[in-house]
Amino acid sequence: MEYAYDFGTPIGTPVYAMQSGRVIGIQEQYADVGGTRIQAQKANFVWLEHTHGIGSAYTHLQRNFGKKTSIRPNDWVEAGQLIGYSGNSGWSSAPHLHVEVHRITAQSFGQTLPFSISSDCGSEKLT
Repeated sequence: MEYAYDFGTPIGTPVYAMQSGRVIGIQEQYADVGGTRIQAQKANFVWLEHTHGIGSAYTHLQRNFGKKTSIRPNDWVEAGQLIGYSGNSGWSSAPHLHVEVHRITAQSFGQTLPFSISSDCGSEKLT
């Protein structure tokens, strides 16, 4: 997690895909109660695989966000498509969205990569 962004935002704020890609992971069953390091494995997330072996991770999402987004593993999402809602799941001291970009190796997320968020993002979109 050397390179990541944390966006403090209320629970339920829409989260959008930064780039088009395939959904390779979803977890959405954990409560939005935050917690200490012991809760680290109880974070809701969406993982996307983009082109050229790059992936993005959106973490601490709201419980049961899939009921509102209808995305499932192996779905293709477009850049700017709604993929979830911010929450407070996992190792989190307050509601926020944690975003990372990774190089994918052997179907797993490797080291995080430096990235920037475009300044032309609409005010209604977080990513």
